[in-house]
Amino acid sequence: GHGLGWDLSEDGAEVFHGGTTVGATTFLYLRPASRIAVAIAVNLSLWDGDRLALARRLADLFAGV
Repeated sequence: GHGLGWDLSEDGAEVFHGGTTVGATTFLYLRPASRIAVAIAVNLSLWDGDRLALARRLADLFAGV
């Protein structure tokens, strides 16, 4: 099965989508009003975290939050 779709934060300020395949996970996070995009690609054998939380933290660094 294949799915395509975007998730929105409750206030609509964030847009994101992730996926997983054999050996890897990806995540694309957008803050359109701030013109910030974060793309994450990680080897699954090294991953044990929350992709959305990481993307938000990285976006905050560039937004100066």
